[in-house]
Amino acid sequence: MLPGWSAPALPLHSWRAGGRVASVGLVTRTRLALFLELDEPVRTEVDAFRRGLGADVGRLPPHVTVLPPFNVNDEDLPDVLARVRSIASGTSPFAAEVGRVGTFLPRTAVAFLQLDPVGGDAVAALHERTLAAFPGRQARRSFVPHVTLAGHVSDDDVAAARRVMGGYRRQVRFDRITAFRQEADQRWLPYADVALGPAVVAQRGGLSFEIWRSTTTDPLERELLEGQEPVGDVVLTARRDGHVVGVAIGASSGPVLVVRWLRASISARGQGIGSHLLAQLLALGAEAGARWAVDDASCPIVTAFLGRHGFVDGVRRL
Repeated sequence: MLPGWSAPALPLHSWRAGGRVASVGLVTRTRLALFLELDEPVRTEVDAFRRGLGADVGRLPPHVTVLPPFNVNDEDLPDVLARVRSIASGTSPFAAEVGRVGTFLPRTAVAFLQLDPVGGDAVAALHERTLAAFPGRQARRSFVPHVTLAGHVSDDDVAAARRVMGGYRRQVRFDRITAFRQEADQRWLPYADVALGPAVVAQRGGLSFEIWRSTTTDPLERELLEGQEPVGDVVLTARRDGHVVGVAIGASSGPVLVVRWLRASISARGQGIGSHLLAQLLALGAEAGARWAVDDASCPIVTAFLGRHGFVDGVRRL
């Protein structure tokens, strides 16, 4: 301790609701981590194994870590998400096989599922690109792509898991990066995600913008939802110079694509953004096997817009 210096009466940071760390009177911070999620049905299968090893499956979902937890000032969150989009744009979706129980014992009491060499190399390359985008966050240990099963395990636990899961192998496909935020109760919940692969670049006249795909809306995108909470599994966001200028939300349901929301920012209306978003949303729906698109936005403005783009009584054939 420096001469004449004493510790402050309050800690520099303290937890508060909403997953943020509040600095005393100055800066609010958020704790994030970048994951590749396991989709169904593998997610449920792996959670069953995790429960068997005593893991708290409600704390966070099964995943592959791309960047371990880090704190970020709230004012820097837009920049962090922009970096995540940049990382995702340079990475194509890829497949991997998960299986084969491994452990970090005796160094760390963790049991995990290994990835096959090809999938592991793809994750390692993504990890390296992520480190390059976030200087100063170099890993303290060598990076081993894996899906954590449980911590605080013993050699006997690992041996038992290998007996139970000896033949377990599953193919998974990673098609997005998800930023998870740690909440006040220590749970990790999705904060924002972005699909792997380049954005679609659209242009009208001399104005261009990018269309990014995700499964959730981030806080900046929610400003265009006007207090609504439309739920869908396809979120398309138009950005110009990093700023959100439009959002479209759809939900796939077998042969039907449900249009839940479509809006361009006031400053960007009349520039073809809504038309481009709708065209991209319908194309993705058709690609997924939908034959019909249905208006479910519950908004007269959206309904009128869709009516000018081929929807009759709220329905359009794809």
